[in-house]
Amino acid sequence: MARVRQLVSIALLLTVNACTAPATTGVDSLSTSAQTANAAASGAARVTAPPPAVAQPTPTDTPLPASSSSAAPGVGLTVATAHASARLDTNRIDAPLAGSSATLPVHVLAQVAHARGEVTAVLRMRDGTQVTDILPVVRGQDGDGPGLVVGTLDAPARIPSRPAATQSASLELRDASGTVLARQDLQLLGADDPATRLITLYWVAGEVLRPVQRRIPRTDRIGAAALDELLWGPTPSEGAGLSTDIPTPDQVVAYAGRDASWGARVTLRGLNIRDGVATADFSKELRAYGGGSARVGIIRQQITRTLEQFPTVHEVRIAIEGQSAAVLEP
Repeated sequence: MARVRQLVSIALLLTVNACTAPATTGVDSLSTSAQTANAAASGAARVTAPPPAVAQPTPTDTPLPASSSSAAPGVGLTVATAHASARLDTNRIDAPLAGSSATLPVHVLAQVAHARGEVTAVLRMRDGTQVTDILPVVRGQDGDGPGLVVGTLDAPARIPSRPAATQSASLELRDASGTVLARQDLQLLGADDPATRLITLYWVAGEVLRPVQRRIPRTDRIGAAALDELLWGPTPSEGAGLSTDIPTPDQVVAYAGRDASWGARVTLRGLNIRDGVATADFSKELRAYGGGSARVGIIRQQITRTLEQFPTVHEVRIAIEGQSAAVLEP
């Protein structure tokens, strides 16, 4: 009899556990970044406090370490992520990353599903300062699929809106009707923050190269960070008449030699520095320069001079997709 009671108790316990176990839906949950983007795309007016800034290690500029990553992801026109293929209607901001530290200018890389032509980017700082600009939406040659927002948000030179103190900020992308497509919280580093430093970039001014200083977050990958900034191009606040000969997103998308594997902008695949020789490896989109000895020479000079500002770099070699032979030829 005692044996029967024991068996009945075990059966009841198994039944209770089966009823309280969580149900599975058979569908993988979206990643944290996707959930953040989806919440932003809903257009909710409530602003949440940005996450705390992550402490950065004190960098050493000498020697320059090898690097194999860029500050912003090289997202293509068909975004190759785990959930993008199933959710092409998702709006999300890929750069700046949520909770990351940034400086002005803020580089923006985002996917938007339905916006056409352009979006309005709004950067709101905790002290009430607001920077607004219009950024283009880049689409593939067939005009289908999600569009990419690729651009840089900066304060006009005449407005002293670069924060002296580090503070929280939020970035919103809005369509023509004012609907919020995506939102991201970040930490905006002030000009006096020791976690920042100045670098020199080289822009085209007529027939010469002009050095311009830009403040960026400190990093032990300073060489790669400088090249990343170079690939984003100049901003109006850095001076009138400045440009770059490195292919822009519009030129990359319009390039006749591109194929379905191409992205919308040139990215840095890696930087290796050994015995004073820096090898900068760029993505295939650099081939959209289109030829011409003058342009090739300027692109080489922009990259070389940007890297040679660092004392451990004495020679610069340029590669595309790992190949350094026969690249950037007229």
